[in-house]
Amino acid sequence: MQQLAATEPETHLHDYLRTILKYRWVAITCFAVIVGTVTIATFLQTPIYEGVAQVMIERELPRVLNIQEVQGLDASGEFYQTQYEIIKSRAVLAKVIQTLRLASRIPGLKDTPEPTAVLLGKVTVEPRRNTRLVDIKVRDPDPNLAAEIANGIAQAYGRFTLETRVKSTRDALSWLSEQMNELKAKVEDSEIALQKYRQRAGIIAIDQQKGLTATRVGALNGAYLDAQAARLAIEARLR
Repeated sequence: MQQLAATEPETHLHDYLRTILKYRWVAITCFAVIVGTVTIATFLQTPIYEGVAQVMIERELPRVLNIQEVQGLDASGEFYQTQYEIIKSRAVLAKVIQTLRLASRIPGLKDTPEPTAVLLGKVTVEPRRNTRLVDIKVRDPDPNLAAEIANGIAQAYGRFTLETRVKSTRDALSWLSEQMNELKAKVEDSEIALQKYRQRAGIIAIDQQKGLTATRVGALNGAYLDAQAARLAIEARLR
């Protein structure tokens, strides 16, 4: 039985070299186009800088009695998450836009109906692990403006927190004042009712009894002194 052996063409290294040399200009052209495109795109791309400000979140609140009971504040782990949202809130960002006059410094911010949303797109809040520190990061093509906005947000958050605590203290004092007035009115009403009951029942209070006793003792002393003076006068006449 005759076997037919399949013959395969042998490939040598010089065959690869011959192919590369044949298409070398095509390969060089493609490489040059890719490098040129990447270089041009890199030069045309606007660099983005990041400004970072750091704040520390204080959980301690004004101690006017137990203010948490007065206001019903949340003492759970949601406190810090709430503070992160406050940093990015419209109230804080609007204050930054107004203070730093960003409407005229950031292109397109003045014409948009939601300037705080545009600014929010530049802001990132990153808490540091196992600490109360928070990094406020702002990305912008202008490095100075990025740093200025980050610092402005930190300061606006500090002012917002301070104003909130002052308001909390005032609310607590107002609540305590109302409670004191109510208690004072209740005490006065109770005293009036007790006095009326004493008058109806003919009961004299201990303080009133003490007053009457002191009056009687004083009257007796006065009478004794008068009697003694009269006795001395009589004795003088006798002598």
